[in-house]
Amino acid sequence: MEINIKQMMLESISTIYDEAKGCRLQQSAFDKMDKELAIVSDYFGTSRIQSFFSSVIFAMNYGGSFVDMNDFVHYLDCNPMKMLEHKSELDELCNKGILEKAKMRHHRMHLEGSNEQFIVNKKITEAILQNRPFPALTKNEIKDIIELLEEMSNFWNRRNEDEMAPHEMYIEIAVLMKDYDHFPLINAINELKIDAKEQCLLLNLIWKSICGRESSELNPMVELLFESQSRKFAFLQEFINGDNELLKMGLIEMAESNFFSDTEIKLAPKGSEMLNAAGLKLFNNKKRRDNFIFSDDIREKVLIFNEGEMKQLELLRGLLMEERMKDTVARLESKGLPKGINVLLFGAPGTGKTESVMQLAKASGRDIMKVDISQSKSMWFGESEKIIKRIFTDYKALLRDSKRTPILFFNEADAIISKRRNIGASSVSQTENAIQNIILEELENFEGIMIATTNLANNMDTAFERRFLFKVEFKKPEIETKARIWLDKLPVLGSEDALVLAENFDFSGGQIENVVRKKEIHEILNGELVDFSLIREFCEEELLVKQSKIGF
Repeated sequence: MEINIKQMMLESISTIYDEAKGCRLQQSAFDKMDKELAIVSDYFGTSRIQSFFSSVIFAMNYGGSFVDMNDFVHYLDCNPMKMLEHKSELDELCNKGILEKAKMRHHRMHLEGSNEQFIVNKKITEAILQNRPFPALTKNEIKDIIELLEEMSNFWNRRNEDEMAPHEMYIEIAVLMKDYDHFPLINAINELKIDAKEQCLLLNLIWKSICGRESSELNPMVELLFESQSRKFAFLQEFINGDNELLKMGLIEMAESNFFSDTEIKLAPKGSEMLNAAGLKLFNNKKRRDNFIFSDDIREKVLIFNEGEMKQLELLRGLLMEERMKDTVARLESKGLPKGINVLLFGAPGTGKTESVMQLAKASGRDIMKVDISQSKSMWFGESEKIIKRIFTDYKALLRDSKRTPILFFNEADAIISKRRNIGASSVSQTENAIQNIILEELENFEGIMIATTNLANNMDTAFERRFLFKVEFKKPEIETKARIWLDKLPVLGSEDALVLAENFDFSGGQIENVVRKKEIHEILNGELVDFSLIREFCEEELLVKQSKIGF
């Protein structure tokens, strides 16, 4: 006869829940539910008291809520100290993966365990309801040091949201430091024998440095290490006096400004060497030079487009200005709408898509994290997906650390937004599909500013269309627009000559710029000014180059 796990477990849990009400954790109550506790214990592999708490939490969860210590006290009608005696049982259930903890966002006390909420592991509830045996509860293994540091940064984020107290953050990070001591960097930090607060500070600074932050403000970081203002002030004084252990070890150094609140710290050369020895290269070395464009370094240019493009670009320019951006994000958030600003610029090559991104960044004072898709494709199967995931992880870290939201710029994104291929295609096609799925998932809940450019909008996968809030098409410039571009690039031309060139040569802005460059090179090499007839010759050459490519 087949055992009905679902019926047996639900009936046992129901009985335990009913008998638990007002039981005050007395032995007589446990005697009444002995049979049911045995059934739950056999299924869960737990002690009777652990089965009791698991059953009560299971029932309360299906009543629609997490369960905290206060819920137990009221439902069991017992003294809070009585519940505290059994906290180790709840912790053991969490260690086994049977229960999961959450932290109440707002709680007036930070006593040990007072702000913890519990829920039964979803895998267990699903197994019971689907009449299946107890499931395997395995934790996701962290595979590399980057994943580990990112996991640790999540504790900082939770601390920043007041979801955990400082000592709880120390404990969580200490567990990871012990479990992953086989990673060279973690082993090196453990060998330093520094205390928990300095260990947490160093790890957070390392993560910020890897993600591209050359230095970080000291005060906000220290704010999260202490609840006591006096202890926080004493810790800051150690930095001012040069007495902090991390300073004395030469692992970090300070970059002081005129105001104490703006004091910043960064990894010292010895700290960078520790990372290099562990196989980590700082993000702010090569990556910051190659992949980051700072708004201050962008040369301001006049953009000249057709009326339709100019109207849409002016709209984007206004939106990206800081105060307007803040108001927009606040309005979208208040209405429960996605806050991310995703923009697609599409059109023929040389029509000014990339330069538009640069000038939007310049006007709004936003740095650019640039991604060239050709560089994100790896010869090793499966690595491309990791690279794409890391791009978004790096951007999120940069977003958290930036005073003004940066722009994530996917340049020439044809390969990642084109139509997905059949599932039975080659391994390369499967990798490209996987990359697209990752990007679609990231854009679904994207927070920030993302701009992509493409020459092949007609081949774009329909799944991407709704992910882009703004879609701006760059068409070949009209005759009047081309004449204005000629005059802007070559002020020596008269209006009539500029109009003649615009009427006779159907060039994009990029092609006009090629002609201007040839003119400048000719004057340098020959020491003579170029006249209008020679400019026309350069135009003919540009036209011939284009025709030969098409004929080929």
